[in-house]
Amino acid sequence: MLSSKQSGVVKQFTAAFIGGLSIFCGGAAYTWITPLLERLERPDSFLPLTADTGGWVVTLIEVGNLVGPLPTGMLIDRFGRKTMVWITGPAFLATWATLLTVKSVPVLLVVRFIQGIVMSIQFTALPLYLAEIGTKDLRGALTSIFQAMWYLGIFCEYLAGKFLDYDGLTWFSLVPNAVFMVAFLFCPESPHYLAMKGREEDAAKSLGWLRNASADDEDVRQELKEIMASIREESKSQKGSWKDLFGTRVGRKAFWIVQLVGMTTIMSGLWTILVYCNQTFIRANGDEDLSNNITVAMGGLLFLVNIVELFIVEQCGRRPLLLVSAFGGTVCLAITSGYYIMDEVTEMNMVEYAWVLYAAITGVTCFISLGCGALWPVFCGEYFPNSTRGLASGITIFNITALSCVSLKMYQVVEDHIGLYFIYSFFTASSIVGTILIYILVPETKGLSFDEIQKLL
Repeated sequence: MLSSKQSGVVKQFTAAFIGGLSIFCGGAAYTWITPLLERLERPDSFLPLTADTGGWVVTLIEVGNLVGPLPTGMLIDRFGRKTMVWITGPAFLATWATLLTVKSVPVLLVVRFIQGIVMSIQFTALPLYLAEIGTKDLRGALTSIFQAMWYLGIFCEYLAGKFLDYDGLTWFSLVPNAVFMVAFLFCPESPHYLAMKGREEDAAKSLGWLRNASADDEDVRQELKEIMASIREESKSQKGSWKDLFGTRVGRKAFWIVQLVGMTTIMSGLWTILVYCNQTFIRANGDEDLSNNITVAMGGLLFLVNIVELFIVEQCGRRPLLLVSAFGGTVCLAITSGYYIMDEVTEMNMVEYAWVLYAAITGVTCFISLGCGALWPVFCGEYFPNSTRGLASGITIFNITALSCVSLKMYQVVEDHIGLYFIYSFFTASSIVGTILIYILVPETKGLSFDEIQKLL
């Protein structure tokens, strides 16, 4: 029999998991094209794509992702965290239905752009929801569910893509959205948002549900009292404007640390590798079946790595995980860069050493995901005060997406005109710089309340 406190932990993880289903759907949408791209670029494809058009199909989801973060960052304080996360369900549902009924290249391009907008809402709103529903000793683990569910969506899409055709994979991607839409209706709104809106009784009910206690419970009322006191203190000097975010030393420091961790994730090539990995493996060995199997295995391993991170983040702390992540990713990127230098610059035949490439690229994705990839959503949720949290999250997602968009589009261009050795050498150099800056700038925030983090910064 679980105690009341243990039941509260279960409820917090349940709400986080159901909310995380939204980003599961986002991960599925992001990599839906990966197992299909090689087939659609064949001459006999029912929806023939050129290499350039295929590049745009990959990239347009990131272009769309540029549109949503800033508006979402402002709307999230008006309509609420839960509402903004929930609307992504019917939006994704509509895009999948469109792909099933209208099959043309222009429609595919438009749908990928719209899916990017929907994904940007998830990336902006969900980390805030996850951070604000948890106690301070669970906040890191709850927010890490974001990344774990993202990679679970990617893994499931990789796996299903081995066996399903265009229509089958699209149906497979559609169904989880319906499950999320229904289940999330029964989850509470963020108590921090409700308190910020002056809805104290609703905030108490939300806290009571999440802590498995009544709204009048003494501990619930004490926690609500602390939240309200924090909000009142912030309201004396901050109104949630751009000036509040950048006008203080603490605000600027928090902002640049979050940008640093997010940009290290992108500039290490993580998201680009995830999209192009299947083509990369085929290029290395010429065996499509083997490449598909390696891609699926890598997706499964990524999910397991993020499950491990979820359980150790509150024990190990943020800073050690970041440093292990950045350093390990840098080493694996250097090995990958060396492989491509040998393959493309010299006349050495590297086919028999393809296993080195598989191991190194898998190492890059696992190491970067373990810390940098998993923790930038955590930092979005905990580094900023209530009044600027939505705005800061929106700007962060915009910046990360802009970098990712450039990286995705330039990958194919640089590969065609210079070579993959240049791409991975650049990723290696970027990761080295990121590792050094993380070591110098990022403090430990494990187990600290929102107020304590502000004082630390």
